[in-house]
Amino acid sequence: MRTVDLLLRVECYVAVRKALGYVVHSEEKLLKDFVQFLELNGVSSPIRAQTAIEWACAPAPGRGPSGEASRLKVVRRFLAHLQAFEFETEVPGPGVLPACRRPLPYLYSSDEIAALMKEASHLGPKDSLRPYTYVALIGLLASSGLRVGEALRLKVEEVQLSCSHPHLQIVQTKFRKSRLVPLHPSSAEKIAQYAAQRGRLGYDALSDAFFVSEKGDHLSYRACRNNVLRACLPRWDL
Repeated sequence: MRTVDLLLRVECYVAVRKALGYVVHSEEKLLKDFVQFLELNGVSSPIRAQTAIEWACAPAPGRGPSGEASRLKVVRRFLAHLQAFEFETEVPGPGVLPACRRPLPYLYSSDEIAALMKEASHLGPKDSLRPYTYVALIGLLASSGLRVGEALRLKVEEVQLSCSHPHLQIVQTKFRKSRLVPLHPSSAEKIAQYAAQRGRLGYDALSDAFFVSEKGDHLSYRACRNNVLRACLPRWDL
């Protein structure tokens, strides 16, 4: 099968997945990378299972062994689709590559959370919003069970504190679902104090992001991780 024909099959497959409600941006990117791999290695029809495994395990910058099984899972689904048109296409069996085992999560105690928030209150630069942002962010994560990305993506209008039942509007999150997250009165009070401090320091006009960075936009996951680790260092020597 020519590369152009295979790319057309990828587009058709992706269109079907989109019609079924799946988010396929990363999947489409991986499948096009797979087609490019076939072309660069001079692979002709039929596609063999071993070729798919070699692609999934091929080294590349920023790609570790933990993602190999996930990559193979993506191409397995596509090859099963392709097999309906190209009967000699081989589909790797399930479990060929071991799935990555996630490490056990560490559960912080109430004392550790309080200590972490105390250290976060000393983050610089001086007289900036940053220490208030991280104290409020850590407190919200500990009290609400939000995913980090959900908290970082919060917009001002999605934080409803003035109504009778304070809550957060979490919009189009994992699996494209939205939900309401109620806030305990004590949590709502602390979040309201952060919002007031952000206004006093002149950050309200910079962005619609609730947890705003010093540049005036949403906090990035990387910056969040680095600053939380910095707050951890004095106490836990990470």
